[in-house]
Amino acid sequence: MKVITLAKTKELLGIADATSDTDISAKIPYIDSLVKQITNNRFNFMVLGDTTIDSPYVPVYSIITQTGDRYDYDRQNRRYFYSGINNPYSFDDIGSYLEIGQQIEAEGIPAETWIDEVYYNGDLTTDSSITYDVPCIKLSQNATETTAGLRIYIGMNIAYQATVAKGIQYLINGSTTAIPTNSLASRSIGPTSKSFSSSDQKIDNRYGMPAWFIKAFPKYHRGH
Repeated sequence: MKVITLAKTKELLGIADATSDTDISAKIPYIDSLVKQITNNRFNFMVLGDTTIDSPYVPVYSIITQTGDRYDYDRQNRRYFYSGINNPYSFDDIGSYLEIGQQIEAEGIPAETWIDEVYYNGDLTTDSSITYDVPCIKLSQNATETTAGLRIYIGMNIAYQATVAKGIQYLINGSTTAIPTNSLASRSIGPTSKSFSSSDQKIDNRYGMPAWFIKAFPKYHRGH
């Protein structure tokens, strides 16, 4: 999934009108590719879970990583198990893959939804006295459909979206037919502006983005 949407970019940059929509939309594919290269993460690994209409709680029982490794949850023994050629039987912790703030994309889950909480031990009993198996995630918005075994894709953490939005701001302000020389000390789009120190303005020779943008993101091994 894309690391940010038009609506979220405008929200984070404080833009209320539609005058910048075309420019922002044109830069989203570029910023999406840049972020995924910088972090070495595709932000699209899959989990299987059960959604219930009008409920934010989703019990999760399988994780399929970006490399195709699958971890299934043994509910009786309350642990994940993984079967593979090189590692025929091992255990993995759900906390290694699911984090509060990760974006969620699936049928029956509203747009701009993220993981609000992760429950990983003991049965979860909600205020409505419904008990869910753990591990269980709580969504930031209620599901709109009831589905067993729903394929849910996990995206980038919302913690980094403000930086992504500023990266879009940077690209838009840098759109010119002139040959680039020195980096600018500030950027602005709509009602927002941002100033940077001289060291953070230096352009990275691999990604073509300033240092403040490159340094803001975590780096991953390809499998996560």
